[in-house]
Amino acid sequence: MKFHHFQEFTQMTLAADGSAQLGVPLQVTNIELAQQNYSSHSYSLASSALSIVGGAGPEYQKFSIEHTANMRCACDLLIMEIIENIGWGSTATEFSDAETECLSQASAKSSHITEWDERVHKTYMEHVQTLRGKMATKAEVFAKNHDLSTAVDPTNSLPLFERRAAAMARCKQMLRNTHWKTYYLHRFDPVTNTCTLFGNQILKDYHLAFWYKSSLSPFRRNENWRMWETTPIHLLSTSTAALACGLRHVAQSVGSTTRPSRIVRYSQEEYNPIEKQIFEGMEIVHGHRVDAIRLGFREILDEYHRKGCSMLSNTSFSSFYVPTLQQLQGLEESNAASSSQQYALASN
Repeated sequence: MKFHHFQEFTQMTLAADGSAQLGVPLQVTNIELAQQNYSSHSYSLASSALSIVGGAGPEYQKFSIEHTANMRCACDLLIMEIIENIGWGSTATEFSDAETECLSQASAKSSHITEWDERVHKTYMEHVQTLRGKMATKAEVFAKNHDLSTAVDPTNSLPLFERRAAAMARCKQMLRNTHWKTYYLHRFDPVTNTCTLFGNQILKDYHLAFWYKSSLSPFRRNENWRMWETTPIHLLSTSTAALACGLRHVAQSVGSTTRPSRIVRYSQEEYNPIEKQIFEGMEIVHGHRVDAIRLGFREILDEYHRKGCSMLSNTSFSSFYVPTLQQLQGLEESNAASSSQQYALASN
C-alpha cells in the first residue's frame, strides 16, 4: 500500500523501552505537502466559512423545544461519528449520511421526529465550527507551556520585534516533523537520546483536558466512548490540529505591544489538511513494521484512553435513576429514610 505525500525524514533505532532512537527509517507526514496537495475531493466541514472562532454556538432558537433537544443530541452524535470513524476530511456523501443517521438516532431517542432540512444542516455546521474554534482557544492555554519566549530569548535581551520573529521561527520549526527532536507532538529525551512518537506531555494534557474534562466535549453527554477499547486515531489527530493552531497564536503574541486577542481563529482550509496528514502518519506508526514503534504508539493510545475513562468515571452524566423493584415496593419508607433514592436527572 502506498501512502502519498510522506517522506523518510530521519533514521531511528529503538531504545530498550521501545522509544525511537537514531537508526531505523520511519515515515511521517510532511505538512507543507499536506497543505499543497489537500484533495479537492475532501468535503470541508466549514464550506460556509474560512475561519472559525471560539464564539457563540449554534442558533438553536430557530427550533422548537423538542427539535432543539434533538439537534443538541444529533450534534453530539455527529462529533462522535467524526472523531471515531469518518474524520474531518469526509466526502460529501459520508458527511451527508452521517448527518441523516445522527438525526435519526436523536429522534428515535426522544420519540420526537425532526426532519432533515437546510436549517438542520446549517446547525450542524455551526456546531462543528464552534467546537473547533473553542478547541483552538483552549489549546492556546496549553501551548503556552512550550514557553516560546524564554526558549528564543532566555536573557530577555532581544528587542520585541526580534523576539517575536525568533518565536515565529521556533514555532515553524516545531510544526515541521522533520525536526523530530523539537516536533510539538513528540517527546524527546536528550539524556537518553530517545524520542517517543506522539508522546508529548503538553499534547497529552491538552487532549485529556478538552475531551474528558471540558463541558464542551460530547463525552459529557454521550457515553458511546465506553465501547471504545482505545483512543480513536481520528480523536487524537483532532487534538493535534487544534494544538498547532494554538501554538501559532502563542508565537504571534510574543513580543506584541498590544494585548493579544482572546479569540483564536481556526481556519479549516489551513488545518484540515494538517490534521488529515497527521492522521495518516499516525496510521503508519500504528501499523509500523517495527514492533516497538507500533506497540509504543498503541500503548500511548491505550494510556490516553485509560486515563480519560478514569477522569470521566468521576463525572456526573445525564442519566435517569431507575429504582429496583424492592425500592419501588417500599418507596414511601425509602423516601423517608433517604433522599438518595429520589429520581434524579443530572446535567452538565
